[in-house]
Amino acid sequence: MGGGGQYDGFVLTMHFILPKHFYLLDIVKGLAILKVILWHWQHFFYPYHSMGPGFDRVSQPLYCLLYIFYEPSAATIPFFFSLSGFTFFWLYSARVAKGTISSKTFFLSRLARLYPLHIVTLVAVAVGQCVYSGMTHASFVYSNNDVVHFIMNLFLVSAWGRDVGFSFNGPVWLLSVQMLMYILFYVFCRNFNRNAMALVVVMILGSFLAQNVSIALGIKYFFFGGILFVVYERIVSTDDPWKVSIWLPFVTAALWFVTLLVKHPYIHLIPEINSLCQKPVFSNWAVVVLLPLTILSLALWQAKKSQAGQRFSKIGDITYSMYLLHFPLQLLAVIGVVHFNVDPQVFNRLAFMILFFMALVLASWISRQYFETPIKKHLLSGLAR
Repeated sequence: MGGGGQYDGFVLTMHFILPKHFYLLDIVKGLAILKVILWHWQHFFYPYHSMGPGFDRVSQPLYCLLYIFYEPSAATIPFFFSLSGFTFFWLYSARVAKGTISSKTFFLSRLARLYPLHIVTLVAVAVGQCVYSGMTHASFVYSNNDVVHFIMNLFLVSAWGRDVGFSFNGPVWLLSVQMLMYILFYVFCRNFNRNAMALVVVMILGSFLAQNVSIALGIKYFFFGGILFVVYERIVSTDDPWKVSIWLPFVTAALWFVTLLVKHPYIHLIPEINSLCQKPVFSNWAVVVLLPLTILSLALWQAKKSQAGQRFSKIGDITYSMYLLHFPLQLLAVIGVVHFNVDPQVFNRLAFMILFFMALVLASWISRQYFETPIKKHLLSGLAR
């Protein structure tokens, strides 16, 4: 392509063609979902809403290889919000700013994508909690399963209040905050498009003024993702963006390698290095350094190699389904263990983990293929009429 042309707000040069899909970002999103699920593996050891004595993180299946997924991380949730912000500013910011997509179309398309599976999992967990509490006289992990919280979950506002607590399909709190971010995103883009200074102001003020910690976190990192997109846009619009896109992924990969090496529980480096990494200045290393570099590196590499990661595109298709279905599947598994009086140590076995993930992936694929996609098309076709 010669000269210059317009594509959804981008100036295209002879050096750059906007990728149609960020397959590589879908892959790391899948890894982040895996991180969430393995962090939630401890749910299996919550027999009475408290961590059971049988839980030992180090004893979990494949811990030596998957330790980075089992251990707590301050970067997982910021990554989700940042990736969401990056993606939405890429897909929608120019169209919202120009008014080529109405607020009705924007929000109904979001609801058509997210709401059907949310409702199904909400009802499934409500029924499952009734069954579980009838068997054990306790709730499974999340105890705020009353009418008020059900209504809040029903309207996806379960994380909007102060000290509301987790309830029903607990991980949906992230989706609740996301819905608020979509509202702020639309209002922002209608007024400021992708103005970098405005993004910084909203990110800082929103994160400090919001009384709800979850919402503050969402504002801070969703709009940080928008800033990353602006940086990405500036890089790819230069005369030679490949100077950055070639070396940055290798630098990021090297930093990840060093981080994993230092964090490995069974590899002990020079004591001075280990003690240095424990200092407060490095406590936000993953959020401040690895998170933005990872998103930028993969996005830039995708711009250079547009088909990179395409064979794994199915991962991105089912990440939302896996996120919403993993807790209901855990609840079902625990009900089965209690009902059939199975030794809870089964949750420590690799065979159970393999079966669990096989069931989760299969259920997610079926849900995406035969429920979410068809009902979304049906709802949107009704909107178009």
